[in-house]
Amino acid sequence: MRKMQIILLKELKNGWKKANQRDKGGMMKIETIANDEREIERIEIFTQHSCDIISYSKRDGYTKIIPYHENGEMSPIVWFAIVKADIVVSRVNSKYVQCIDYC
Repeated sequence: MRKMQIILLKELKNGWKKANQRDKGGMMKIETIANDEREIERIEIFTQHSCDIISYSKRDGYTKIIPYHENGEMSPIVWFAIVKADIVVSRVNSKYVQCIDYC
């Protein structure tokens, strides 16, 4: 598990955000929140099972909140990696995120 977290963190740092370019056919790739260069301060998540709202914030000790793409069934899906002291402590699917605050 720890090895997988380190690999994920390295891939996030190496630029999954570079999708805002034209492909070989000249078509512009669709921009998503994962392409946004702004730093995320806090996200709020709505949990389906308990109907609660969970907040991940830098004030709570999380060092980074990084959006990235992960392959879905038909297209890439945006996920958020919640990082605390260079360890991915949680991953959140973007469909559960209801609020994003930027620095």
